[in-house]
Amino acid sequence: MNRSQTRPGTASAFTLIELLVVIAIIAILAAILFPVFAQARAKARAINSLSNSRQFGIAIAMYISDNDEALPLNTHSRPTGWVYGDADPSWIDGVQPYVKAKLMNRLSDDNSLNWPEMIDPAALPPGKTPRLSSYMTNAYLNNNKSGTGWTLAEIEAPASCIYVAEQRENKAGDHAHPMCWEGWPSSTCVSIPSESEIEKRRYQNGANYTFLDGHAKWHKFEQTYAPAKGVDWWIPNRGTAKQYNRAYWVP
Repeated sequence: MNRSQTRPGTASAFTLIELLVVIAIIAILAAILFPVFAQARAKARAINSLSNSRQFGIAIAMYISDNDEALPLNTHSRPTGWVYGDADPSWIDGVQPYVKAKLMNRLSDDNSLNWPEMIDPAALPPGKTPRLSSYMTNAYLNNNKSGTGWTLAEIEAPASCIYVAEQRENKAGDHAHPMCWEGWPSSTCVSIPSESEIEKRRYQNGANYTFLDGHAKWHKFEQTYAPAKGVDWWIPNRGTAKQYNRAYWVP
């Protein structure tokens, strides 16, 4: 009998080289698959955000329909900030009855430390407000406090005019100021960088935007705002373009 033969019923053990080969294969597969999984998670977050933006679009469209085509009003900074149901309401108050849950106002990706439960609103400096939404509206469409605000009929191209964008995590207001972005010389306010107000690259180097006709879509920021190329999806009509000396703008 050949003693070197494997006995029946016994299993051969892995050699060290075979074990190292298996580990190397697993490492290679992990290196290939982990980025794919990360991209899938990022895509899922982007889809969730876009769904939120679309729900806001539907809510805004319903509000406009129920209010003789008037847009929701924006609030302005006050020492105590703004809260739901405030006498000086935010657009959030206006559309809230059309939204299923207040949690829609807060994105799962929003890691801001400015939410009311994280700070003492009473300790905030004058003019500072707690964060009550992950979203901001377009300040070109701000209501005049002595007036009644904008109507849909005044917007020359609702499907091309951005109304809602996601705000940066260090912000706590309810509207952004595109007329002040990037040091445009005709601005009537202090120049500020656009990225200081809105999220521009949260999802695959882009962001989700809600337009005045109610639709929402992912875009790279440069598709929405590039004055040097004559692109500005934030301006509502010719009168506003003239007021801010945006001669490049066409609806």
